[in-house]
Amino acid sequence: IPTEEFIYIGYLGYFTIFFLMLVAIPAYAVQVRRAHDINLSGWLILAQFLPYIGLISIIFFGVQKSYKGKNKFGEPDY
Repeated sequence: IPTEEFIYIGYLGYFTIFFLMLVAIPAYAVQVRRAHDINLSGWLILAQFLPYIGLISIIFFGVQKSYKGKNKFGEPDY
């Protein structure tokens, strides 16, 4: 089998994949927490997988003010 048919990842590529797997779950957890802070469902973070629209929506919801007082997800932590 010729080696030109395979993509060589190398050690740096393996480190990058490991790092992304390590950071992905906490990053999604923070995004869900942010969605709950503005009184929206955590399922909203799935919108980030839509091209262009997802990135714009995540940025838009990320800069909104937090919902004051009790919301449908419970009491605020502050």
